[in-house]
Amino acid sequence: MPLLYSIGLFFLRLWCKLGGCRIYGRENIPAKGACLMVANHASFADPILLAVAFPRHITYIAKEQFKRKAFTRWLLGTGLGAVFLDKDEGDISALRQAIKLLKNGKTVGIFPEGRRNFDQQIGQFMPGAAFIAIKANVPVLPVAIYNSHDLPRFNKSKVAVNIGQPIEPVVVSKTTPEVLATQAALFQQKVTELFIENENIVKARQIKA
Repeated sequence: MPLLYSIGLFFLRLWCKLGGCRIYGRENIPAKGACLMVANHASFADPILLAVAFPRHITYIAKEQFKRKAFTRWLLGTGLGAVFLDKDEGDISALRQAIKLLKNGKTVGIFPEGRRNFDQQIGQFMPGAAFIAIKANVPVLPVAIYNSHDLPRFNKSKVAVNIGQPIEPVVVSKTTPEVLATQAALFQQKVTELFIENENIVKARQIKA
């Protein structure tokens, strides 16, 4: 685990714990072996929450534009070991790098929507995560993040992370667009179900408060 990642993680976990951020479903995280984590994306705080929730180092798939600036290139690439992906150019090399990491037993995280949805709605999942999962032949762990935009505002009592049960990899003779679309839709469905659970949990907590 990169040193910067470890140091930051210690303080972030303490911050989230003191603030009342809730994490559900940790028992669903595989104890060992490769895992592709897919989650919805609403704010810059999402990678922080996922890092806090997971016991292992996560290698993120980050947008290529973050590589263009020195600070974000250092923070994400050098500090966190992120893989940069140019989704507009169909960056196969980044996908192959992610597949290689998974085949070496690493945990890779990706936001399949490809952008942040500030309205807290789940956007359409792009096929990249499905392609990686099939080629690497690894389980996919769906994760829903709720109210992550409240994390920097010190309103963490409304923030929740819900980790679902692993989705076993599918074995296909050919990764056709139809196959990828079907898998992407499945990932989106699972994350949406977990998101709704998060919403209900937070509302129940507010009623009891």
